[in-house]
Amino acid sequence: MNDVTKVDTRSIQNKLLDWDRPQKPLAPLTSLQEDAIVSLSEVFSSRPFPVGLQGENDDSSKDSDVAEVEDHLKLSPSFTDLVRGQIRIETSQQFLNWYFGVEEELVKENDVVYESYQKQLEQHRDECSVLLNQIETALSDLGILNEQYQLVSTKTNSLHEVSEHLLSEQNKLIDIANEVEKRLHYFTEVDRLMSRLESPTLSPSSEAFIRILDKLDECIEYMCSHPKYKESSAYLAKYKHALGRAVALARSYVVNTFESATRQAQESTADAGSGSTADPSAKTFALLYGRFRASAPRVRELLKQVESRLDRSPEYRHLLSECHQCYVTQREQIVGESVAAGVAELTQPPSQVGSGGGGKEGPGQGPKSPTGTLWRGGSGIPGLRGDHCAIFRSACAFLVRVCEDEYQLFFQFFSAPSQLLTFSASDIVLARWRSVDNTLQHRHGQGVPMGSPLSPAIANFFMEDFEEKALRTAKLRPRYFFRYVDDTFIVWPHGPAALNEFLEHMNSVHPNIRFTMEKEDNGQLPFLDILIKKREDGTLSHSVYRKPTHTDLYLNGESHHHPSQKRSVLSTLLHRRSSEACFGIAPILWPEDI
Repeated sequence: MNDVTKVDTRSIQNKLLDWDRPQKPLAPLTSLQEDAIVSLSEVFSSRPFPVGLQGENDDSSKDSDVAEVEDHLKLSPSFTDLVRGQIRIETSQQFLNWYFGVEEELVKENDVVYESYQKQLEQHRDECSVLLNQIETALSDLGILNEQYQLVSTKTNSLHEVSEHLLSEQNKLIDIANEVEKRLHYFTEVDRLMSRLESPTLSPSSEAFIRILDKLDECIEYMCSHPKYKESSAYLAKYKHALGRAVALARSYVVNTFESATRQAQESTADAGSGSTADPSAKTFALLYGRFRASAPRVRELLKQVESRLDRSPEYRHLLSECHQCYVTQREQIVGESVAAGVAELTQPPSQVGSGGGGKEGPGQGPKSPTGTLWRGGSGIPGLRGDHCAIFRSACAFLVRVCEDEYQLFFQFFSAPSQLLTFSASDIVLARWRSVDNTLQHRHGQGVPMGSPLSPAIANFFMEDFEEKALRTAKLRPRYFFRYVDDTFIVWPHGPAALNEFLEHMNSVHPNIRFTMEKEDNGQLPFLDILIKKREDGTLSHSVYRKPTHTDLYLNGESHHHPSQKRSVLSTLLHRRSSEACFGIAPILWPEDI
């Protein structure tokens, strides 16, 4: 910029010099102008200095005045030199040179701020250059670090992936190890279970024994569900052997408990019979049932566990069957003689009343039953001599009470019913009932009173005993045997000749029982109110059967019968119709002869 200023100043100076050129000036003066300049020069040269101005020789005052002016005006050096007289301007050329110097000084003075700013900018530029160099160096270093980071990151990601893969493989191996350990557990458990079963301190009623049964069932189920495993059959046999050992321990424990309860009850009964009490039968219920029931808590939980495992293994079913059999056998030993004595006491002749009681009974009193209940009646009880219905009622009530007591006692030990209990109770009742039946037949003769409410029950008891004896002694038995009161329906698969022999056998069982026989006719056979028909494919159909003498006449609605009897006629017909409609057709191929 200074160069530009200098160039312009020189050009201006040159142009100003061109004004005074003698030849061809830029602005030539006219003659009149030249004369005016000359006249002014003459006037100016002869004109005196103004008043107050000092002369040329007064340099000190002049210098002081110049200094004051400089201080006051702060003039540039060119003005200062001009004021001091160090520069004299006599020609236009000198003026122009001085003017150009002043101008340059003013320009320089005005440019000081800018020059300072320029210097600052140049300094900042240098600093920025240094900073930029440092930034470029830092960026270069960061680039290197970025490359190194990317390398490390890539290696770290690879390491992380490898670590994740190794962890997944480790987890898989852990799972496999756990699964192998779990599976091996079923193979290594047999020795521990056998050693625990051989322990002399193990009780089948303890929780430890129940846990052993759970573990055995679990292992056996696992071996059965994985037959392809190596040596699974061998270990299954070992577990079966261990289960057999456990079942044997449970069986021995239950049997010993039942037998111990039986001995205690029999010993208590014997002690009560040999005592000095006048009526030892008053303690029979507590002795025969209370003592036996006291042993129920010892085996109830074990038997409950056995009953809950019947579907797991046949060993449990055999064990429960043996426990039922042992229970029934022990109860028969305890109850059988007592029930027989009670029935005999109810049916003994009047002459033998009180023969074993140690004294006579008061009027209207009878002996106490073995269950501790006071019974009235019987041929041997005063006031009921010859009253066969009273004997029958007393015997039935006594036997029903025995069955109820046995039923309740059974469920003190077991939680599920058993047919063996039913058969045992039936055997006890039927065996003791025969003495009642023989007594009634001996004193009453044959048959039962007509119209008595007990006659149908007695007849059914008799016929059930008759059927059981007849079918047991028959050479050939029918495939099906159904009876309703005195009508019997059988299916005979052995031919007509054997059927006649069976009829003769049925008529030979009792001298007062005679059977008649009606065979099918054209594939039809009436039974009660149903006509059974045999189809060509062997299945059966049915329809309502009415005898040829049926007149379709029932009770007159305007008669004087009680309304309940009239309603019963209608309800009977409706029930018969609904039963006929709901009667299923059996898809069974029946034999040729019915």
